[in-house]
Amino acid sequence: MYSIVKRFTFEAGHRLMNYDGDCGRLHGHSYVVEAELLDHRLDGVGFVVDFNELKASVRRWIDQTFDHKFLVRFDDPLVHAPEVAHPSELCVMEQNPTAENIAELIRKWIVDWAHDTHPSVVVGTVVVHETATGRAACS
Repeated sequence: MYSIVKRFTFEAGHRLMNYDGDCGRLHGHSYVVEAELLDHRLDGVGFVVDFNELKASVRRWIDQTFDHKFLVRFDDPLVHAPEVAHPSELCVMEQNPTAENIAELIRKWIVDWAHDTHPSVVVGTVVVHETATGRAACS
């Protein structure tokens, strides 16, 4: 089995609903995402997936979905707050915007993308580093 891992970064704020710790307050992170793709064979060039193709597709989606946005759960009062000038500044999620849930959301998108573009590719682990010392993964 062959595997590749591509790293992406994005900046975003978030807060967790129903949580009394520090992450229950408004704050932000410099996120680092690592996405693993696997295949039992290589293409004609010798790739699992061309890094440039992976970068262009996933980077565009991450930028549109997360970068410089505020990540909130659907029931966060910020979703309907009048002081939020542009709702497009929010990324509204079904679950709390934890690193675990962000990893799952990214992995699901990459699975759909890979299914459409590279049917033999399996998406392995997606890791989201929320800080320099903390990370979560979804396989």
